[in-house]
Amino acid sequence: MNAFNTCNIKDAEETWDPFALCLFVNLGPIQSFLSSITNFRRSRRQRKESLGSHQRTVARSEHRAELEDEMYHRHQADRLIDKLRDKTQAASERRKEIERRRGFENKHNDCVYCMSATISDSHITHDFSNGAT
Repeated sequence: MNAFNTCNIKDAEETWDPFALCLFVNLGPIQSFLSSITNFRRSRRQRKESLGSHQRTVARSEHRAELEDEMYHRHQADRLIDKLRDKTQAASERRKEIERRRGFENKHNDCVYCMSATISDSHITHDFSNGAT
């Protein structure tokens, strides 16, 4: 007897395929085990991806902090140089500051974070030729 019909299977004229109904079968613990394996693999992959993105975020924030420190140092140096009364000492300090800034800029020429993202204040160049900062 068919599970869905009340007629007898022997009464049917054509041959009957027992797998034609495609019933939902409860696999029980087997299905649970298989889904736990796939979830474990997926979560392990997500943990690796999140760890990598976390490391990139930390490195990017450290880079941003370094740029902000440089901007602060440049501002303070400009103020101190402007306050100097002796023009020869101010000129020598300005040359030292320009060399220090060039070193910072040269270090950041091949910087991955400076090249990949445009940071508006990342590279501040000052032209001291006209005396303005």
